[in-house]
Amino acid sequence: MSLTTDDFRDFTRSDPTDDEDLGLGDALAAVAVDIDVDAVAEVRDAREQI
Repeated sequence: MSLTTDDFRDFTRSDPTDDEDLGLGDALAAVAVDIDVDAVAEVRDAREQI
């Protein structure tokens, strides 16, 4: 099995609702989710379960 650029044509079309002037980092920041996690507490909880 091989893939060619034609196989990805449907995925590479631009979206008319996208703001082409917006940088990739800003676009990703707009959809990002901030999660506050206490990593030390999570590791302790995981160790207790083992």
